[in-house]
Amino acid sequence: MPMAQESMKFSLIRLNNFMRDRTLKGLEGTDLKASFTPVLAALGDTDGLTVSELSHITGLDKSNVTRNIQQLSELGYIVKDSRNSPIILTHKGKDAADLIMKIQREAYDELISCLDDDERRMFIEVAAKVFGSIEGKGF
Repeated sequence: MPMAQESMKFSLIRLNNFMRDRTLKGLEGTDLKASFTPVLAALGDTDGLTVSELSHITGLDKSNVTRNIQQLSELGYIVKDSRNSPIILTHKGKDAADLIMKIQREAYDELISCLDDDERRMFIEVAAKVFGSIEGKGF
């Protein structure tokens, strides 16, 4: 693998680790697991999604979404009435989604704090292009 690709690979790994570590630190003292964050963040953005919609939005397979939904329901973060019904955040779930968004926003701000406005715009454009290219490929 060429040096630039290797460097990019390790940069992406470090980026992922940075976000994971900040999320775990922010969730200390709660009964939330890091694996819940994509589902809660998605529902915090658009409450009332189905398992299929959550799977598509989060990139998690349906079995992982279903497992998270079951655990989140048992902990009182969401309500799901039947198999195909939309998943609704409880008050506790809305507070958790807000916390997750705050943690992620602070981590993102810390991450890009070294960039000027033009570099931030370029970063967002490049990230959108990369993630747009993998959309629908099972990621």
